[in-house]
Amino acid sequence: MNRRPYDEQTSGTVLDAVRDVGRDIGALSSVSVFLGILSVVLSLVLLVLVPGSRIFSYILLGLGLALLVTALAVSRRRLAESVSGRQGRYGANTILMILAFFAIVAIVNFVAFDNPGRLDVTATKQYTLAPRTVEILENLEQDIQAIAFFDETDELQEEALEAVENMLHALSIRSDRFSYDVVNLDVEPGEARRYGVNRHGQVAFVNPTPAGGGEAAFEIVLGAIHIPGDPTIGQEDQYFANPERHSQTGEIIESNRNSLEQRFVTPLLLVSGTERKTVYFLVGHGERNIDSTTEEGGYFVASESLRAEGYGIGNLDLQTQTLVPPQTGESAGESENPNEVSPSMIVVAGPQKDLLPNEEEALTQYLSDGGRMMLLMDPETPDSFRAFLAKWGLTLGQGNIIDEQDFIGETRTPFISQHTPNHPITQTLGRTFFPGVVSVEPSFERVPAEEYGDSDPPTGQQCTVEWALRGSQGLVICYEIPTFQQNEGTLPYLIPTALALTSNGSWLVDDPDRTEPDEETDAAGPFAPIADVQAFGPIGGEVQLSDEGSNIASLIVVGDSDFATNEHFASASNGDLFLNSANYLAGDVSLINIRPRLESRPELLATPNEFNVIRYTSWFLLPILMAVAGVLVWWVRR
Repeated sequence: MNRRPYDEQTSGTVLDAVRDVGRDIGALSSVSVFLGILSVVLSLVLLVLVPGSRIFSYILLGLGLALLVTALAVSRRRLAESVSGRQGRYGANTILMILAFFAIVAIVNFVAFDNPGRLDVTATKQYTLAPRTVEILENLEQDIQAIAFFDETDELQEEALEAVENMLHALSIRSDRFSYDVVNLDVEPGEARRYGVNRHGQVAFVNPTPAGGGEAAFEIVLGAIHIPGDPTIGQEDQYFANPERHSQTGEIIESNRNSLEQRFVTPLLLVSGTERKTVYFLVGHGERNIDSTTEEGGYFVASESLRAEGYGIGNLDLQTQTLVPPQTGESAGESENPNEVSPSMIVVAGPQKDLLPNEEEALTQYLSDGGRMMLLMDPETPDSFRAFLAKWGLTLGQGNIIDEQDFIGETRTPFISQHTPNHPITQTLGRTFFPGVVSVEPSFERVPAEEYGDSDPPTGQQCTVEWALRGSQGLVICYEIPTFQQNEGTLPYLIPTALALTSNGSWLVDDPDRTEPDEETDAAGPFAPIADVQAFGPIGGEVQLSDEGSNIASLIVVGDSDFATNEHFASASNGDLFLNSANYLAGDVSLINIRPRLESRPELLATPNEFNVIRYTSWFLLPILMAVAGVLVWWVRR
C-alpha cells in the first residue's frame, strides 16, 4: 500500500533533478552568451582605442569566442528549435535587415570617400574647403604632388598624420592634377634629402615639370612638429599638427588661427608658378605692430592671415627703404639694391605721427605709378595723412561716428549691415563693426541730388550711384570732381565709391568726450566708413597714362584701424573685410570669398534692438506658445 507513493516520490525527485540540471545548463548557456558577447565587444574596443593593449585584447577576444562556442554547443537543440520556429524566422529576418543596413552604409561610405561632396553641419563650415581653394585646385595646369614625411608606425605621430592626410585627401579629390603620398623619412632618406627634408612632420609640394622647364620646383611646409617632453616633470613627447613659429623669437606657438588648408595653399600656389605678391606695412609713424602675438591692438593675426593667403609680408620704413615701380619680365623679383622694394600693396594701419615730406612724395609717386594702398585711419589721424588723402579725393570727418540705432557694446562702435552689393569686396560680406570710426567722404563740393534716372549726368560733374546708398533707389549723388585733359577730351582724376553705410540713427560728433549727439551742432548720418578710390593721378597733378592703363592707382580707405586688430579680426566679418580688400588691391579678385572659420566661436553679436527681440521672445513668446498648446490639448481631450 505504501510502495506506490514511495515510487512516485522517488521518480518525481529524479525527474526534478534532471529538470534542475537542464535549467542550470540553460542558465549557464545564457551567462556564457552574455559574457562572450561582452568579451568580444570589449576586446574590439581595446584594439581600436588602446593599440598598446593588443596582447590582452587578443586573449580577451579568444575567451569571448570560446564562451560563445561553448554556449552554442550546450544549447544547440534549443537554438535549432528557435531557428526553425516562427520566432527564429523573425529573428533571421531582423538579422538580414541589420546586415543589409550595414552593407548599405559601407557602400555609401566607400563611394563618398572619393567624392568631393560633403555635408558640413558645423555653424561656421569649418570642415569645408574655401571656395578660393577649390578654384585654385580646379585651375591647376600642371601636376602637383605633395609628399608628407611621417613614420606611420610611430603611435606618437598618428593624430598629427591623420590631420595632415585628411587635408591632403580633401585637396586631392578636388583636382585630378593634385596627388599626395606619405613617406617614412627613415625608410627613404634619399627622397627626403632630395627636397631638403630633415624631420618628420614636413610636407613637400613638388612640381616635377615647371612651366619654364628645368628641375622640379618644390616648397617645404611644416605640417606637424615634434615637441620633446620633459621627463623630470612627467611631460611626454608630443606631435601636433599645424604649428606656428613666432616671427622674432622662433618659439613654437600652438594656435588654430591658420588651418592646414591655408598652410598648404601657399606652397601649392608657389610651385604651380603663381607669382607671389608682397604686402608691406608702413612703419615709423606709430602704426600697428605686425609682430606681437600678445598685443590686442597689434596686427599679427592680420599679417599672418595674409601670409597664409600666399602673400609675402614685410615692414616698409621709408627712411631706409626706397620704393621702386613693379618689375616685369625676367627681372621681376630681382634687385641689385636690397633696400629697394616694390610691394604689390602697402598697408598703413593706424598712424599716430605725421608723414615727412620725402615720405609723402615717395607714396604719391608710388600711387602715380599704379600702386595699391590700404589706409586704415582713425579719428585722431595726423594732419599730414589727412592732407595726403585729400590729394586722392577723400576727406576724413572731424570726430567720430556715434550710432544710436545699430551698435555693439557702446554707441561709438557702429554695427554695419549696409554694404555695397555690387562691389567685389563687399558683395558677399557679412556684418562688420568698427570700434571708434570716422566718416570717409569725397573732398569735393556736392551738387544737390536730383533724379537723373538713366540719363547722363550734367557736364563737368561726376556722379556715383554707389555713394547714393543713403538715398532711395535710383538717386544719384553728384560731386564737382576735377578733370584733366586727355587728347581731345577730359577725364575725372578719380572715381570714389562708398562701400558701407552706418544707420539713419548715426551722428558725427567732434568732441571725443561726448557720447550723446547734439542735434543742433552735430552732422546727421548715414556716413560712409569705407571707400574705394580708382584714380588716374593726384588731384591737380600731371597724369601720364600708359597704353595698358596699368598706372591707375587704387586705394581702400577705412575710417578705423581697430576692426582688424588681434582682438577683433576674427569677430563678425571684420577679417574678411580686411582680406577681401587686400585681394582686391593686389589684383586677386578671384580669391575674394568668405573664408570658413577655423572653429565655431560662441559669440552673439547683435544690436540693442535685436538683443531685445531675442530676450523678450525667450521670456514671453515661448511660454505663451506652450500655454496655448496646453489649452488646445485640454480643449480637444475634455
